[in-house]
Amino acid sequence: MRKFFYSFLVTPFWVGFTFLMIFFHPIFLVANSLSVKLVDWLIVILNDCHNVNLFLTTGSFRSVEGRFNASPGRPLIIVANHQNMYDIAFLVSEVRTKVVRFIAKRQLARGIPTVSLLLRIRNGILIDRDSGRDAIAVLRDFAPKLEREKLCCVIFPEGTRAKDGKLKPFKKLGLKVLLDEAPNADVVPVAFTKNYRFGNPKFFPLFVRSRMKIFPPIEREGVSVEEQMTKIESLIKGVL
Repeated sequence: MRKFFYSFLVTPFWVGFTFLMIFFHPIFLVANSLSVKLVDWLIVILNDCHNVNLFLTTGSFRSVEGRFNASPGRPLIIVANHQNMYDIAFLVSEVRTKVVRFIAKRQLARGIPTVSLLLRIRNGILIDRDSGRDAIAVLRDFAPKLEREKLCCVIFPEGTRAKDGKLKPFKKLGLKVLLDEAPNADVVPVAFTKNYRFGNPKFFPLFVRSRMKIFPPIEREGVSVEEQMTKIESLIKGVL
């Protein structure tokens, strides 16, 4: 009974979310034929709309601790835990100086309005999660471009959403490849808390104060990749 009641309470949230995705899909199709910068601008607008939808339909809001203080002239790798699709909206809303590219499983590039389209045309580094060899090859091809063009990418090393908010063990292979192949990138850990409550019928979904903690870039010089990964995981786990 409680799950049914919580699902009912969050219905307006999902209606708003779905409407935005369907509404923006043809707009992005047109924008993509006109200008890449227009697509990037619309991505920011869309994510701001998602944040407004969250507040209006659930009374929830987010707080942000820290800022992305990575050097603007350097590539940026954001390593975050993953609780909900709204993690993405929060990240894009905070990283406004760079286009954020997400490392995502290839299956997401089909069937989801706006999300699949943007993964294909702008924001996706698509990997086959069932094929480690394919994932490594894609990331090794992307890493030199990341460094050369001073890009920003996001990786969720848990590999999937943690619907109960508890940090899942990192699948470190993809992260290791990125850190190995992009030694000059700033690496910023990010921790999300309470985003898992949105859309999960086990939890009361209204008046949630979700939190996004942005850590300073980790020290990389003279530190092994294994130690860097351990440090990232420890920082995120310490917030949850």
